[in-house]
Amino acid sequence: MLENLSYKNKIILFIAIVFFLISASLVFIYAISKDNLIAGHNNRLETTAQLTTNLLNRDVEGVEKVISLFEENKTLTEYLYITNRMGQDKEPLEELSKNIINPLNFSLLVLYDINGEELVRVDTDYPEDRKGPPEKLTFMKDKKNISGFAINNGILRILALGTMTFKPSPYEQEDISYIKIGANIDTKYLNFIKKISGNDIFVMKGSDIQLSTQEGVSSVDISGQTMEAGGNRYSIKSIPLGSIYGEEIGTLIIALSQKDLAAALKKLRFTIILLALGSILIAGLLGLALTKTLTSPLNKLVRLTEQVGSGRFPEETSFSGSDEVSVLGRHFLEMTKKLKDQKKALASYTTGLEDAVMKRTRELFNSREEWISTFNAIKDYILIVDRDYSIVRANKTLLDRIALTNQELSGKKCYEVLCGEKGAPDACPIKTTLETKGPSFTEIRYYKLGEYFMASAAPLSIKGNIITNIVYVVKDITERHNMQLQMINAEKLASMGQMAAGFAHEINNPMAAIAGCTELLIDQLDSNELKNIPQFEYFHDYLNIIYREAFRCKDIIRGMLRFSRRQFEKSTVEVDLIIREILSLLDHIIKHQRINVVEEYKNTDNSLHADEGEIRQIFLALVVNAIDAMPEGGTLTIKTMESVEGIRVTVHDTGPGIPRDVQNRIFEPFFTTKPVGKGTGLGLFIAFNMVKKYHGKLELESTNGQGSIFSVSLPVINTAEEPEEG
Repeated sequence: MLENLSYKNKIILFIAIVFFLISASLVFIYAISKDNLIAGHNNRLETTAQLTTNLLNRDVEGVEKVISLFEENKTLTEYLYITNRMGQDKEPLEELSKNIINPLNFSLLVLYDINGEELVRVDTDYPEDRKGPPEKLTFMKDKKNISGFAINNGILRILALGTMTFKPSPYEQEDISYIKIGANIDTKYLNFIKKISGNDIFVMKGSDIQLSTQEGVSSVDISGQTMEAGGNRYSIKSIPLGSIYGEEIGTLIIALSQKDLAAALKKLRFTIILLALGSILIAGLLGLALTKTLTSPLNKLVRLTEQVGSGRFPEETSFSGSDEVSVLGRHFLEMTKKLKDQKKALASYTTGLEDAVMKRTRELFNSREEWISTFNAIKDYILIVDRDYSIVRANKTLLDRIALTNQELSGKKCYEVLCGEKGAPDACPIKTTLETKGPSFTEIRYYKLGEYFMASAAPLSIKGNIITNIVYVVKDITERHNMQLQMINAEKLASMGQMAAGFAHEINNPMAAIAGCTELLIDQLDSNELKNIPQFEYFHDYLNIIYREAFRCKDIIRGMLRFSRRQFEKSTVEVDLIIREILSLLDHIIKHQRINVVEEYKNTDNSLHADEGEIRQIFLALVVNAIDAMPEGGTLTIKTMESVEGIRVTVHDTGPGIPRDVQNRIFEPFFTTKPVGKGTGLGLFIAFNMVKKYHGKLELESTNGQGSIFSVSLPVINTAEEPEEG
């Protein structure tokens, strides 16, 4: 039937159909727009309700953060500690609390002791003459910090409760107090939130208004999701308010006025009516124009499109008119010409594109090989894992260490391979990175790989907001960790030396007095008048023992003083005397371990021109090392003799000996064969370097199971240089 219609009638029919579709579309648009306006209004209500909730929660968190400020206030925690421990006057504590809370605009501060008894209350809403009896806090025993809403003394507040701790020493920490901080929720506070969120707020208890941002409104009519108040209609969002004490406080009503929604719907209806009238007018005019101008150019354009559709480019022709169809025809001719040229260029471009793709493929392959080479060349242990802790790839350093391949590792959990655990430890940096979506690092121990490591993790690839792969780097810091421990031990030894010097000076005077008084008593006993008294020999022998032991203490004190002095000062040093003093200092250890000491000193000049403290430290390290090698007893033999170099001293123990595979490392710093915490690994290292400084030799002879012999050779006249000052 349509085939029999003229082109003009077809255009009229087409325009009628278009007009019908436009009218239907306008009706549909009105319905959709109305729904969108209502949905937008509701979304705005949800958004403002969420914003209001966030503001309240932010203030709750803010009050909770203030708790941490109080916990960090050393003056307040010291006052609390003293008040709890010594029961001192609470007035200074109350005055300090007022000075802290007043600048923060909080209305309540209560401090409790560790048993929950009230210590101090600062309540700006209730002066001293109106303050109620002290309250007891009973529900904080199994909690550290809580926060939320509460009605306190009839006032709606944001409350935060926390626990305050005190460190009486760097190694101790105890809970000393509980603290409660409150900020009022009043009309001024609600108006502040209204200014930010743009909605009215009501706090209700049942059907009664407790607080409101609208003045003069005493009651509301709530029906479903709407309410009327003060002559206005609102869309509402109800949020129940629960107390941190477990009671129901009331309901928070977030109210959004419907005035803007009503105005928008009215404007929408007016716009749709105008569009409908305009479409009728435009359709009529368009029909008249189309029927007059489209027939001839359209027929020519149809022929041209048929030619292009059949794969033939049109012959030379033109469109001379200025109407839209003529312009379209000219553009169509230009398009066909460009299409012809582009068809030729496309064939050439395809060949070049294939070459470029091959080149880029080779570059990507080479880049991947370079990345793999760099990845495997790094000496730290590196893993690439997915978000399930499954290993994707490991570098060559780690593969060589655990004797596995990437194929064998693929799919295994990193915590199984590195830790031997069934789950990721709490300190795992990978777990932290998955939680924070950022880099993380920590010091960790992997016994399968060694001792101490610095482990770091960082996101490698992220899709959307989800981490898909993580790079995990493990760096061995065992040597640095041991060095830190040795530095701490060195500082302790330095402090012990200073204490030894002070102790020696303090005890030397009473020892001198004991020796002097004992000598006077002996002289009195030796007089003729007292020789005949009963038990004369008994008293005389004991006084002589006291006299000898007092001088022995004096010798020990003198040795401690010499040992504590570390200034580099050359003098004539008697090696035999120094060894005897060292054995005297260590006599209690030698006897306790049941060690037999054999001393063989040649009757020759065993003196050196050196720093006495350094010579003492050399032989002290060797003797202590020998004693430690015989915890169950044995024989310690010390010999001095002449040698080609000058003086030769040997220290021989009957301990288990030193294994051959570690003998070449015993003079290295921080190397020790003793259990953890027993040796520092510095004694023999320092002794070796001091002997080397004096152009001497320190040598070891040891057979497993037969003990060890350390030999020291020192020149009588040496050329050791004094260390530079500063």
